[in-house]
Amino acid sequence: MRLAALLCAAVVLLTGCSGGPSITAPDPSTDVAVDTPELRSIREKAGIEECPRLGDGPGTPALPDVTLPCLGGGPDVQLQRLEGPAVVAVWAQWCMPCRKELPWYQRLHEGAGDRLTVLGLDWQDLQPKGALELAAALGVTFPSVADVDAELDDGARGLPLVYFVSGDGVVTTKRGQLDGYDDLADLVAQHTGVMVRAG
Repeated sequence: MRLAALLCAAVVLLTGCSGGPSITAPDPSTDVAVDTPELRSIREKAGIEECPRLGDGPGTPALPDVTLPCLGGGPDVQLQRLEGPAVVAVWAQWCMPCRKELPWYQRLHEGAGDRLTVLGLDWQDLQPKGALELAAALGVTFPSVADVDAELDDGARGLPLVYFVSGDGVVTTKRGQLDGYDDLADLVAQHTGVMVRAG
């Protein structure tokens, strides 16, 4: 009985998406290409932007020290070079709550404009084509990096996950499902100082 309970707990941990149904996260693989002509075509047709080209500023050392390729082609992104104010939304197509939240991040991206960088991070997802097609179907145009090999080990403790980066480099992490767009807008205002219209 105890063994069964431990196995159940392990499955919940691996599924990641806390508080809702999800599909178990796949094992990472280094053989998955996230930049092919087909993927670039899907990204471009969907109007999904290329990942930001980061400058030589101080960046945000408090972010995870990983460099990840842009999903569907574009420049690699060293997370610690990203400057605030910014939001990094960690998601995966196998995470059901993430699917619900992606349109909220898109609304944030549109509402904040140049005042806030919105970057997705597609975590431990072995089907980049499916991830791009999901983003396209949801009308998502902000870019995402791809972490096929789960270099961001913080994601293993469960998705959804989001990093809020203030203009002076303070990073706040929020794990678990958001209560809606207004909840996201409140958190953005609180942790980045960027005000966006709620409601």
